[in-house]
Amino acid sequence: VGNAMPKFVGGFSTSLRYKSFVLDASLDFRVGGAVLNLPYQYLMGRGTLEDSMPYRDAAHGGLSYYLANGVVTPHNGTTGPNGERIYNNGMILPGVKEDGTVNDKMIAADKMYWWTYNWGGYDPSSETYYSHSIFDNSYVKVREISLSYIFPETLLSKFGCNNLVVSAFTRNPFYIYKNMPGFDAEATDGTSWISQACIGGSTATTRSFGVSLRVGF
Repeated sequence: VGNAMPKFVGGFSTSLRYKSFVLDASLDFRVGGAVLNLPYQYLMGRGTLEDSMPYRDAAHGGLSYYLANGVVTPHNGTTGPNGERIYNNGMILPGVKEDGTVNDKMIAADKMYWWTYNWGGYDPSSETYYSHSIFDNSYVKVREISLSYIFPETLLSKFGCNNLVVSAFTRNPFYIYKNMPGFDAEATDGTSWISQACIGGSTATTRSFGVSLRVGF
């Protein structure tokens, strides 16, 4: 499905100064590299991600039906012909039937998610397919931003120092762009090349905020 290694990585940094204020910023980027997102695979199957909302109900495009002897039967009424309960999470997958005609068979959306994303697929004797949970892990991330104030020389004598700088900073504040849905693009399982190709149970990177004081004597 692809190469686990990125095509290239890099970064930018800049420093802007206006009078006594200094703004520093740095960002990293990564282009390419296929990553298997295992939490996405299983959480999509269980319907616990926002990405799994399509067709879950009428508000998200779900179609109406009732069950007749366990068979999904499309229906637009408030109840079925014999008072059956109406469900509104039906969907029709694109494709064709065995005779070549356009598919018109409705299924329940929760079944589709379960069969597509769950461990082992819909048939436990068959192989599990993860191709729909493999993503190009390209991103642009702001690594650090800091805003500093350099005290003027007229005030330094009062503090008995040669220079004094106070700064407010944040590290890993946000992504400018991220192709990986739902999860931190850097939360791969390790540092080896093969572990970098999978997001499993690792925690997300830390976003931190702070204040620093630098004094020179």
